Amino acid sequence: MTHRADRVQRHLQELRTSHPARYQLARYISLAARVDQPFLRKVRLQLVRQARAQDETELWFGPLVETFNAQGFVLLPEAASRLRDTLRGETEAINAVYRILNKCHPHLAPEFQLDEQLIAE
Repeated sequence: MTHRADRVQRHLQELRTSHPARYQLARYISLAARVDQPFLRKVRLQLVRQARAQDETELWFGPLVETFNAQGFVLLPEAASRLRDTLRGETEAINAVYRILNKCHPHLAPEFQLDEQLIAE
């Protein structure tokens, strides 16, 4: 494991135990190639109701993020992969996230839409 992968793993373990709602939110948003505010907010309000706005902010500017700007952020590949792995077998939750994704991201560039389709498979 690389140093960055080790840090991601430690942070995810800490997040899971210290901030379970934020961890759940991170799991769901990991299905997006790029996370923007409308998508993040809808996932929180519809699927992780116990999470708060602060959880959105902590994820946006947190250590699991590779890049961010005012329009959105991209998770570190190691973080996204590990979070997606935790969703295996949770078909209902995955489908719920993709319903939100499809509503929020019809405007995405084709390469991001393709990324999200590949993640779904």
